[in-house]
Amino acid sequence: MKKAPFMAIVPTAMVVTTAWAPQVSAHPVYMSESHQVSSVRASQVALPSGTESSSNWAGYVVTPAKGSTGYTSITGSWVVPKTTGSPFSLGSQWIGLGGVNSSDLLQMGTIEQLVGRQEVATLFWEQLPASAQNLVTVPVGSEVQASISSDNGSNWSLKFHVVEPNHKTLDKQVSVNLSSDYAAGIGTSAEWISEDPSGLNGQLYPLANTGTVQFSQDEANGQPINAAGNQVHPIALISSYGRVRIAPSALSSGGTSFSTISIGNQGLFGWNSRRENRFRIKSHSHLASAQAIARGWHSIR
Repeated sequence: MKKAPFMAIVPTAMVVTTAWAPQVSAHPVYMSESHQVSSVRASQVALPSGTESSSNWAGYVVTPAKGSTGYTSITGSWVVPKTTGSPFSLGSQWIGLGGVNSSDLLQMGTIEQLVGRQEVATLFWEQLPASAQNLVTVPVGSEVQASISSDNGSNWSLKFHVVEPNHKTLDKQVSVNLSSDYAAGIGTSAEWISEDPSGLNGQLYPLANTGTVQFSQDEANGQPINAAGNQVHPIALISSYGRVRIAPSALSSGGTSFSTISIGNQGLFGWNSRRENRFRIKSHSHLASAQAIARGWHSIR
């Protein structure tokens, strides 16, 4: 992911970016400076008040409110969505720390892609600027519980707990050692994101339709998204033509759940689609080559 200013769309939301695809490495994806719009309406679309836009992220970002401490932990869960679209189209769901006001980003999640007619979902993690690492494939419909936390400041743990549709469970853990500067960088934001992945050249891959993805158990530093110590930024994925591709729902009353909704390519009335003051955003890298994808993702159990 990348450093990202956000673009306001309505009275509620913010946006950022990450992505996956064949043969890729972290390259900037751009997002326009946020600007307020008095109202936003699109057929079948209701964006949260204050929504901002991104070219490849949709979901929620939080940054520390004035006087609040940085982030040292994040949790979130979702069900691996059923994916439709053109061959080799991609989608990704993840949680992460950093990448908005810092070039540092630590993230983990799932990448969903269509390899021909076959749908393949893979667990991944990434520590920018290094490339993303695939861990194992998981069945569509699996519940993925993800968490990132610091053991003592320099040692960090990324944990997956997966409950497959047949009720079998799978656990994966990655440990990383971070410098104090890197830890400070990722402490500047926390994210729960549905993304359109990009390649090594920074170009977005065809976006798969992942339907409605419900994020739950969403907390940063053990507190809900809408905790008093957070500045909350809802984000919608908006195309370069000003069309809504993925929209966030409003937060639940407890602030620990929301949905992202793939809505195709809806027009957004009142949306100013001019791209002004473009900013870099971190996006995660794709590891597999087109040939490897054609053969299917390699998994490690």
